[in-house]
This record gives sequence, C-alpha cells and structure tokens, in this order.
Amino acid sequence: MIRRQLAYIDAGENQAAQYRASRSVDLDRMTAVGGIVDRAYAADGAARRAAMPLAVVQTLLPADRRQLSQPNGYVMFPALYQLEAESPEFFAANERMATRMRTEYCATWSCSDTLPEAATAEK
Repeated sequence: MIRRQLAYIDAGENQAAQYRASRSVDLDRMTAVGGIVDRAYAADGAARRAAMPLAVVQTLLPADRRQLSQPNGYVMFPALYQLEAESPEFFAANERMATRMRTEYCATWSCSDTLPEAATAEK
C-alpha cells in the first residue's frame, strides 16, 4: 500500500517539478527545461522512489507507525520537505537529481548569479 501511494506521489512530483522548472525560465527554454527534468527523473528517479518508503518511516511519529501497521490504519504521509529533512537517503537522492539538472542546464545556458538582462545592462 505504501509503495503504491508513493508511486502516485512520485509521478505527481515529477509533473509538478516540470511545471515549476518550466515556469522559472524564459519562454524559449520551457520545453528544453522540461526535458532536463524528464532526463533527471529517468536517470535517478528509481533511486529516489526506492528511498521514499524508508523516508516515510523515518519521518512518521511512533504512534503514526503503529497506526499504519493496523489493517485499517490511516495516516497522513509527511510532505516532501519533511521527508528530505528527516531522511539523509532521500535528501541525497534529490540532491543527485538537482545536481544533474543544474549541470545540464548550466552546460546549455549561463548559470551566473545575475539575470542575462541585468548582465547586458551593465555593459
């Protein structure tokens, strides 16, 4: 049950990550950035999904773990930021994906701290 629920969460997170990433760049980069996110999820998504059940268990309070072990047990799963904060394995998986995305993005476009418009205005 946990793995199935986490699979739904992971698929939704992939789509949400694509949306957030494409909204944070110029219009001409939207499709390319969506591809960067897809490739990162394809490469490291399995490791991320494998770390999620452990992250959930690490994050749940003991009373919630006991409740979840009941046949009709129900608990609210922690938010992704909570999983990342409590689970070093899940944090590492997300960090690998972020590094992969950042590296591919920076290989194609500038990764300076200033926006391209600000950099050209200074010249």
